[in-house]
Amino acid sequence: RIDVEGIRARTTAIAIEGREVPTLALEDTVLTACLHGWKDQWWRLLWVADVAALLHRHPGLDWDALVARARQAGLRRVLHLGLALAHDLFAASLPDRVARAIASERAGDWLLQESKARLFRSAAPVPSQNHVSRYHFLARERGADRLRYVWRTMTTPRVGAHAYMLPTG
Repeated sequence: RIDVEGIRARTTAIAIEGREVPTLALEDTVLTACLHGWKDQWWRLLWVADVAALLHRHPGLDWDALVARARQAGLRRVLHLGLALAHDLFAASLPDRVARAIASERAGDWLLQESKARLFRSAAPVPSQNHVSRYHFLARERGADRLRYVWRTMTTPRVGAHAYMLPTG
């Protein structure tokens, strides 16, 4: 569960052409970028570059807050995957303690290799409507989140499942 109220409370304003525009706090931006890349299995290199650019541009990132928010939301493994990709593909700097935590991640190596393979593969196979993805399953570190993922995947109707109901032209 993502702390939406906390995210709202942490927003900051930046000036763009003389106007104040609300934006996510830096740590929330990094976590959101990692969540977005993971959701789509990192199939665009630009998403990894975005994470790497954030890390490069903001060396004062509050790593403790970032890791705590990811852990609270059950997204620590998702965060670690995004950071590992940014480090491996764009030499993004990571604090030693974060690099060690990533290296100790049980499913992390498989997720990292799968993500890299997907990035450099010309086409991805199209999963079935009720496909339970090993990738998305392993990225969830809590048992309850894994069960919820499988349940939702198996019980949520998809557009393709009801294609016969859509107008054809």
